[in-house]
Amino acid sequence: MIEPTAEFSLTRALEFAVRQGVQALVKTSIPGIVHRYDASTKRAEILPAVKRDVGGDVSISRALLLDVPVIAPSTGGVMMHQPLERDDVVLVLFSERGIGQFKRFWKESEPDPGRYFHAMDAVAIRWGVETMEPVDDKAFVIQSESGDTYFKLKEGLIEMKCGNRVFRLTPDRGDWI
Repeated sequence: MIEPTAEFSLTRALEFAVRQGVQALVKTSIPGIVHRYDASTKRAEILPAVKRDVGGDVSISRALLLDVPVIAPSTGGVMMHQPLERDDVVLVLFSERGIGQFKRFWKESEPDPGRYFHAMDAVAIRWGVETMEPVDDKAFVIQSESGDTYFKLKEGLIEMKCGNRVFRLTPDRGDWI
């Protein structure tokens, strides 16, 4: 057994303090709730959805993240757009390096010095919470929450529904049904 000494105790205390400090500063990702979204700039104010544990069974809301770019899947000149509104859920990702320059120009840039995994270097992606039953769980489906309007794509079938009108396209025919 190691005899506790003043030096040993100080070392342990410093290690603990450094670990706590690093955990408080390093951010990787967190679910967030949209507080405000500006569609023209594609930027949002986001409240992190998980409170911060400050010890002793006490937790507090985290600070609102401001001016967070909201990104959507895109490639080859096309993108998938999803509407975003107050109270929608997003996933906030924190960059390993400062990306202030990158967020201005959206091209290769120098890192902002001295920032690693910082709240200022966040981007958000839309992250719908699956609370509705899919029209077809074996197909790619884009649907309204009610299920009254949808677009379904699966091998050999494209189907669209709006209200009580359904259009079904197969390799052999296309019909309103």
